[in-house]
Amino acid sequence: MNPLQRSSWACAALLALCAGAQAQTPAGQAQLDLAADAACELKLSGKPMGSMSPGVHRTLVVTPGQVEVTCTGADKALAQAQEQVTLKAGETQVLRLRLRWVPVADGVLDNAGRLIWTRQDNGTDVDWEGAAAWCASLGQGWRLPSRAELESLTAGS
Repeated sequence: MNPLQRSSWACAALLALCAGAQAQTPAGQAQLDLAADAACELKLSGKPMGSMSPGVHRTLVVTPGQVEVTCTGADKALAQAQEQVTLKAGETQVLRLRLRWVPVADGVLDNAGRLIWTRQDNGTDVDWEGAAAWCASLGQGWRLPSRAELESLTAGS
């Protein structure tokens, strides 16, 4: 390969990189810029779109109109984020998918209330003092939930 051919290749590679960095929404399309707070499987209007990793952005080109965005974590019964968006042609919308319930080592993190709940109860009927003692036996920071915290578990259901 002569020097002229080598410089032609270098220019072509540089132009391709520049074009990719300045990519705009294709004509007649829209974009979703997505990030999730936990690992999950992404679906757009019911169509599987692969995995999302915590804090990693994904930009997807979509057809304008109403789009349902769903991201389901490994524990399907607990971790799911769902958003409904309406996009116009040329628009880019940013969505942060917050999964309400995320399994953690000590139980289940409730992102809505910023609490960690145990995965199971004490296993028997107890009075208030017995329940408080059981929570205290779990270690520092564990306590009985307030009435409002308990009610938040069923809010909207």
